[in-house]
Amino acid sequence: MTRSAFVAGAAVVLAAVITGCSSLPGEIRNPPRDAVAFHEGASDPDAFKGEEVRWGGEIIGVDNRDSKSWIEVLQRPLDVDGRPLDTDRTGGRFVVRVDGFLDPAVYAEGRDLTVHGTIKRGAEGAIGNQPYLYTIIDAETTYLWDRDGD
Repeated sequence: MTRSAFVAGAAVVLAAVITGCSSLPGEIRNPPRDAVAFHEGASDPDAFKGEEVRWGGEIIGVDNRDSKSWIEVLQRPLDVDGRPLDTDRTGGRFVVRVDGFLDPAVYAEGRDLTVHGTIKRGAEGAIGNQPYLYTIIDAETTYLWDRDGD
């Protein structure tokens, strides 16, 4: 292989990498400067109303309502790009409110999701018969990760 062919091939690979990374929104890749950590926001959501978060995890389900979709998420720690880690570690659950309709076949149980938004409030709910305090997030940006890990 000649040097010019190698350089041309490397340029194509580099362009593909840059293009792939550019599709990831900056709000997902980079946490807000003063973002509320999950353990803080989940323990007392009302104390953090209006504060920014970048949280993510595994989708548990989608509930489409009149003008918004509510996504229940099992929180997971995020990697450096904001993707939820494949781990059993979790701080609990939260709910993301997104304007419009989200198809539950696409936003399916088990898919990874990262959200940038603000804490709206806490809401009493239940997991089975156990009472649970959910933190409700109003989404500004959401990112549904590819199923294959890319």
